[in-house]
Amino acid sequence: MRFTGLHRLRICFLLLTSLVAASAVSAGPMGLSPEKREQMKSLAMDMRRETLRERDELMRARWALFQVYLDYDLDDRKAKAAQERVDKSQRDLLNAYLDHQLAIRRILNREEFESLWSRIGSRGGSPMMAGQWYEEGSLDHLLGKIPPDRLGLPPNRMKAIKNDQLGPRRRKVMEDLKRDTRRLIELYSSYDLDANAARKLIESIHGSQRDLAELNHKRQHSLRSVLTREQFERLSGELVKKMRERRPGRRPGQDP
Repeated sequence: MRFTGLHRLRICFLLLTSLVAASAVSAGPMGLSPEKREQMKSLAMDMRRETLRERDELMRARWALFQVYLDYDLDDRKAKAAQERVDKSQRDLLNAYLDHQLAIRRILNREEFESLWSRIGSRGGSPMMAGQWYEEGSLDHLLGKIPPDRLGLPPNRMKAIKNDQLGPRRRKVMEDLKRDTRRLIELYSSYDLDANAARKLIESIHGSQRDLAELNHKRQHSLRSVLTREQFERLSGELVKKMRERRPGRRPGQDP
């Protein structure tokens, strides 16, 4: 499974939360004092609670947007409202990650932090792991997994639709996201975290997220201009199946 840059960032923080919790119950190689272990335990609980809350809200917002895009008669007003919800959740999650990083440094000294981070790098924190990013669950990503005969489309038409999603502007935005995510992970790997630089990168990442959302919306209109209602509804049905296959046991309104 190939992970995206921002997915690597999420993995990094999931691992970080786990290791913060582990450090709270055992001094281990970090040699934490009882006082610091208690502080780390409290921080781990706060990190997990806030991160899960923010991530759940983001996934609910994405599911709501996905539902809007399943309708052939696209309602731009509803799409904008759903995207604004996604936009806020993405920003909140990125800011929560930064807050957690700063909180850890208020508890641990340099040696303790570096010991903690060394156990993360090879499992998601390494800047070299930052791959290409896409909006998880987007129509564009799932479209590439559906055989054209299921939509009643000739192969050349499906190929043209798939190629259209990889236009120069889209590629540029995705490369910017990959670059900025790598840089952000690099900042977080250093004990001497430059918070202002991190905030600038977060703003850049968030700006790219918004650009990609705008491109995705334009693409939704483009799809409806080349697909008939029947073809689009077949596509929508296949997309719902793919979403359920990827997240078995989930119901509409939950993490899609």
